[in-house]
Amino acid sequence: MATSDRVTKLNRRSVLKMAVSGAAAASTIAGFHGRTRAATPKIAKLTVAAQSLPRTIDPNYDSNLGASLGHRFLFDTLVTAFGGKPEPQLAVSWQNVNPTTWRFKLRRDVKFHNGEPFTAESVKFTMDRILDPNGKSAWKARFPSVERVNVVDDSTIDIVSRAPNAALVNVMATIWMQPAKYFQQVGEVKFNQAPVGTGPFRFKEWRPDVFLTMEGHADYWGGASTVGELTVRAMPEPATRLAAVESGEAQIAVVVPPEQLGRLKSKGFQIQTVNIGQLLVVHFRFHPEAALDAGPIKDRRVRRALAHATDVAGIHRALVAPHARMAQCQIYGADTFGFNPTMKPHAYDVGRARQLLAEAGFGQGFTVHMDSSSGMFFREKEVTEALLTQWGKVGVKLEVDYLESSRWMEKWFATKSGPVILNGWNSAPAFDAEFPLVFGTCGSTRRLMCNKAYDELFVKQQQALNPDERRQIIWQLAELLCEEVLHIPLYEQPSINALAKGLSGIKFNPEWSMYLHKATMG
Repeated sequence: MATSDRVTKLNRRSVLKMAVSGAAAASTIAGFHGRTRAATPKIAKLTVAAQSLPRTIDPNYDSNLGASLGHRFLFDTLVTAFGGKPEPQLAVSWQNVNPTTWRFKLRRDVKFHNGEPFTAESVKFTMDRILDPNGKSAWKARFPSVERVNVVDDSTIDIVSRAPNAALVNVMATIWMQPAKYFQQVGEVKFNQAPVGTGPFRFKEWRPDVFLTMEGHADYWGGASTVGELTVRAMPEPATRLAAVESGEAQIAVVVPPEQLGRLKSKGFQIQTVNIGQLLVVHFRFHPEAALDAGPIKDRRVRRALAHATDVAGIHRALVAPHARMAQCQIYGADTFGFNPTMKPHAYDVGRARQLLAEAGFGQGFTVHMDSSSGMFFREKEVTEALLTQWGKVGVKLEVDYLESSRWMEKWFATKSGPVILNGWNSAPAFDAEFPLVFGTCGSTRRLMCNKAYDELFVKQQQALNPDERRQIIWQLAELLCEEVLHIPLYEQPSINALAKGLSGIKFNPEWSMYLHKATMG
């Protein structure tokens, strides 16, 4: 969704060129890679009905969390961090060889889909491309302290920072490895037409905003895919995804409406739910760089009043329980390193809300603009309607725009949203509190505030290599943000997915992606 710090959007002309070139070349790409099969796949074809597709197949340019659904089929990262703890992927181990250097040992048995070996040179190439000061990587801002990447040997890489960098291993869960020789041979545009990764599926065909088709990779380092051909189709409307899975056009439909679960189960469909590393929050935008006048929202007493006027537990109970976990005044959920289980939301207290508004000079209420969304977040319309009612009880009237995702993103990046915004705040895929907390620093171009004490704490947690010490500092940062009421966190986004009867071996990840290269149909 919409909250990677200082995201540098790819030049529109470049994206269009990539998309058009990718579509035009689709018919010829099918024969680009070798077709050898170690064995007949157990499932010849499998189709996923998805909300959306990556904006570009080159993962260097798309930090949208939803893009991981496509990218994780094609590419791998050094680690995954589901649950807040790094786990081996293309890296098998890591350690601090000194306070500013993380050393990663890599798998030796991995090849890209074109046969090029995955080595430390692949990691250096991928990271150098991201860190290029003249580049447009969407992930560059996540590595502000990384100074250089050194190849030690074919299976060992050092990432050197200017200062200790405690979160670096988790943040490496965001970076998809790319082949140095192949990329340099074909160039950026052609790579986006015929990408090569190390993932369980090989690229076959891409029609932007329509479908992405891949072939099972027989030589995948994690074991040959049991699926011969996989197609992910973009179906933004929930009703369309439901119709696809019910008709048999698709075998998996992601993010289905919870009111349909009883009917789906009665027809034999399986339901799997996972909480995503993305919180739905009411976000207040009032910093000086925002291209709007925030008016009363600039007053912390007003923001606190609105927090007391919001029945977080009631919204959770009425709209999303039992499918999603309620937020606890933190902009990340329980699966994120740094989560404090003892924190609670601001108490629902209409009387206190009215008192604070009166103290701020708004005892008669006021009207404020809100940007909500259409088709982006779970129960977004119902949440907005609840806020209209609850805030209305204290005299605050919302003028709401329900924006399609493209318009919502356009306003967000232009800092023209708000001053009240319904937003999805990501801790995935790093699942480290630093990932979202960076927005509270003065240096963030999409900053929430500028507070010297906060910045000092943020640097301190960055450099705290002892996890227990670092967790305590993160808790202080979270308390400070909660007191400033820069957000009203509501709940973790759930992904409720419907699977065809007999389909097994599917693992849904808390970042909108899934593993299905071991799928079977009984």
